Amino acid sequence: MLGYGPDDVLLIVNADDAGMCYSESVATIRALKGDLVKSCTAMVTCPWFYDFTRMVPRELSDPDVGVHLVMTSEWSTYRWRPVAPYNEVRSLVDNEGFMWRDIVGWREHMDPRETEIEYRAQIERMIELGISPTHLDSHMGNYHYDTDAFNIIVKIAKEYNLPLRLFLETRRERCREEGILSTDFLHTDVPGVTNSNYYEPAEAFLEGLQPGVHELLIHVMVESDEARRITNSWQRRVHDLDTWTSERIKNKIDQLGIKIIRWKDIYDLQQTLGAPSRSNQGQPQMTMNEDVCRKFLAGTLERLDQLDSLGENDELLTSSVADDVAIQLGYKSGDDLISWAWTWSGDDWLQIKRDYLSDIRAAESRLRARRSLPANPSGPGDDY
Repeated sequence: MLGYGPDDVLLIVNADDAGMCYSESVATIRALKGDLVKSCTAMVTCPWFYDFTRMVPRELSDPDVGVHLVMTSEWSTYRWRPVAPYNEVRSLVDNEGFMWRDIVGWREHMDPRETEIEYRAQIERMIELGISPTHLDSHMGNYHYDTDAFNIIVKIAKEYNLPLRLFLETRRERCREEGILSTDFLHTDVPGVTNSNYYEPAEAFLEGLQPGVHELLIHVMVESDEARRITNSWQRRVHDLDTWTSERIKNKIDQLGIKIIRWKDIYDLQQTLGAPSRSNQGQPQMTMNEDVCRKFLAGTLERLDQLDSLGENDELLTSSVADDVAIQLGYKSGDDLISWAWTWSGDDWLQIKRDYLSDIRAAESRLRARRSLPANPSGPGDDY
């Protein structure tokens, strides 16, 4: 379906952890400018993520960036917090105020509802900062190890119409049934790599690939004091950068006839196939376009401005108003219309969505002012 034959070996080399720190971001950009690494996933929770979002449009003409969904903060002294406000995701935070250090801690404490809030907040934060994600995957494999989390990410992937990284065949079968695309094989490492021997294992790895769509995840860093301070795996990450930007490995790939593709190729196919959210199944098909989005935006804002004050549950109030407006436009609910808007592929959808979020927040602030309530000092991603 990607335009290749059944005997072709297709390979995505994906640089994980973009935005984790400056050394990781610089290396990721360098790798993406080469011939082999054509996709990456970024850690929205990390302090250097914002800087990475400024690098991307400046350095890359056609970026392929996914969301590296984070539920853990594993390094000893360099750590991060959730994107969502603390009071909405308390179960995701340890007693030091950061995300749990490992998957076991997260699974033992997490509330699935709060996990969903945080997944969505990370995706939305990337979009708000100007990057349209091409796929979803997980830092330290979080959603692979918990059934509730996996069910949540399947629902979210369908709503956003995004392909998903998977490594269990049972998970792939479920996603195929749901209309979510992935690769045929996932490789989380190149066997046999050491700090003194990395080219030969990479060549052996490439020689062993069978026909199908493969993803190899790598981690890249430039050597720096920052890198040495953050992780004891910095040398391996520097070697990953050297290996997967080298002429030697490029020549090997050419010799073997391996086709380098991107997650964006799978994303483009996902858009043609479509994966409508469950909330839209069974409802009449409606055309999503700028006019519908603008009507929804204008109607919701008008209704909010007609209210005298904001209720105790701001989110529920806005949702209720959005539901009323959506019903008037022929949708079952505001969630239905929003799901369509999120998956609509029109040229202006990102800007329309930013306008919507900005204007809704402004309307809510006006309502708070009428009731003399203090404004919420932080949106997703701000310190708390």
